[in-house]
Amino acid sequence: MNINNFFKEIDSIIARDPAAGSRWGVIFLYPSFHVMIFYKIGNAFWRYNLKFLARLIMHFARIFTGIEIHPGAKIGSNFFMDHGLGIVIGETTEIGENVTIYQGVTLGGIMPSIESDLQRNQKRHPTIGNNVIIGSGAQILGSITVGDYARIGANSVVSKDVPSNVTVAGVPAREFARSAEKQNFKPYGVSVSDTDPREKTLNLLLKKVENLEKKIKALEKLKKNKVFLIRIEQIYPFPVKPLAKVLKRFKNAEFVWCQEEPQNMGAWNTVRNYIEWTLKRIKANNRSIMY
Repeated sequence: MNINNFFKEIDSIIARDPAAGSRWGVIFLYPSFHVMIFYKIGNAFWRYNLKFLARLIMHFARIFTGIEIHPGAKIGSNFFMDHGLGIVIGETTEIGENVTIYQGVTLGGIMPSIESDLQRNQKRHPTIGNNVIIGSGAQILGSITVGDYARIGANSVVSKDVPSNVTVAGVPAREFARSAEKQNFKPYGVSVSDTDPREKTLNLLLKKVENLEKKIKALEKLKKNKVFLIRIEQIYPFPVKPLAKVLKRFKNAEFVWCQEEPQNMGAWNTVRNYIEWTLKRIKANNRSIMY
């Protein structure tokens, strides 16, 4: 690590954490910065096949910082672990540039205790793209891919691929939002303006239920006032002449026609015209015809 990259990583931490007061504060007080120094040394030993020494270095790093990173993991530049305590990063994990994760995050495998020998030297941990934010307590499990600029909400369980520019949250994680543009940094992955799509669906269903209840109440009110719903199936092929006698019994009734399109338009027009002509002759009071 040259001096420019050294200060660049410090400045990237300051840009993403409002609690960071100065470069000196990051150097002396941030476990994320400390563990990455251990990681760079341990990863170098790992690549030179000095695996025991690499694991030993990261073992002491875990004791010192509370962050567990396998020396075989591949981590890009400007990686920041805010708070950091309890973070676990597995051996075959791959992390892109400018990634931010919070305390308690696990980048792990699925059922590592089952057929362990078959899982050796296999890709079993996630691949994280560039500029990804992972909220505290999230569990990202298995050999999946999280796309660039993706956002993982706190305490989410992710076991399937996450596309780029998508925000997911929940157990299991599901899509909250999708953006065609690169998003600005959002602390903890999800902003207060993000809403659950299932919540939106439930709200729409509640509105539909309310509208249906209003319609039912209106129909019940009309029923009390002797309003009759007429469907073409009910009156056709009912003889049209006796229909006049039926209508004469309900002078004060309103006849509300269903707005569904009948199957037999010719029959419908014949009956409708006859009923209109009959009602005009009856001259019913307070009547209205709706089509």
